[in-house]
Amino acid sequence: MGANEHEILVLRCLLEASRKLQKHLERLRAPSRTVVFIRNDIFERLISESSDRGKESYVSLDQSDPEVLREILRLRAVASLSAPMEFDEFARRFFDLHVGGEDTFRFLFRHTFGRARDVLQIVKRCIETALNRGHLKVTEDDILMAVTSYSENVLRELKYEIRDSHGEGSEVLEEFIGSPLVIPATQVESRISKVMKAPGGEKALLEILLWYSFLGIQLPDGTEAYAFEEQYNVERLMRRGSIATEELLFVIHPAFRSALHIESA
Repeated sequence: MGANEHEILVLRCLLEASRKLQKHLERLRAPSRTVVFIRNDIFERLISESSDRGKESYVSLDQSDPEVLREILRLRAVASLSAPMEFDEFARRFFDLHVGGEDTFRFLFRHTFGRARDVLQIVKRCIETALNRGHLKVTEDDILMAVTSYSENVLRELKYEIRDSHGEGSEVLEEFIGSPLVIPATQVESRISKVMKAPGGEKALLEILLWYSFLGIQLPDGTEAYAFEEQYNVERLMRRGSIATEELLFVIHPAFRSALHIESA
C-alpha cells in the first residue's frame, strides 16, 4: 500500500535490469554485485504480489530494536563530534534524561515507526529546537516542542502519500482531530464513511490507515500494536486485537496525536 501498481512495476523492472547488468559484467570478467535498498513496507508489498518469492535474495536491516536505534545515534554522535563515547554518555551530556517521568529516548522512539530515519529526524528536531532557544542541552520542554513540530510534519507527509498513492481518502485524517485516545470500531467506521462513499471504499481506507500505522489496535492487555511491528500484515494485526473482545478498539499512533490535538494517556 506504500506504492501504487505503477511504482511496483518500475521497481520490478529496476531489479530485473540490475540482474541483467550483473550478468553482463560477469561475462566481461568484471565481478560485480548489485544492491537495491527498499523500504520495508514497499518490500513487503513487492513480495506479496510476486509469484516467485524465492527469486530475490535479501537481507533485512532490523532497525526496530531500541538498542540498534541507540547505536545508530551513538555512531552519528561519534562521527559529528570526532570523539568516542558510549550512548549513555551522549544522552547525559546533551539531553534531559526524562520526559514526564519516561526515559527520553524511549519517549522519542514511541513517536516514530521503528525506522532509523524517523529517529534521526526527531532527534535532529530536538537539537535544532534547543539551539534556536540558546540552550546548551536539550531540555524536556525542547523535546516536547520538537515532537509537536515533528507531528505536524508526519501528518502532512502521510496526507500527501495517501493522496499520491491511492488518489482519494487523504482528507479522512482531519476527521480524527480531537478524537478520544481509544476509538471503538463503530466510531472509526463512522468517521471514514464521511469521506468514502464508493462501495467497499470504507474497508479499503481502514486497511490503508492501519497499514500506514496511522491507526493501531489496542490489545486486550491495554498495550498498543501497529502494522510496522507486524511486518505490515494488517490481517494479523486485526486478529491480535479481536482476541477476547467483542469490538475492536483502535488507537492513533503517538506520532500524530499532537497534530490532531489528541491527549495521550
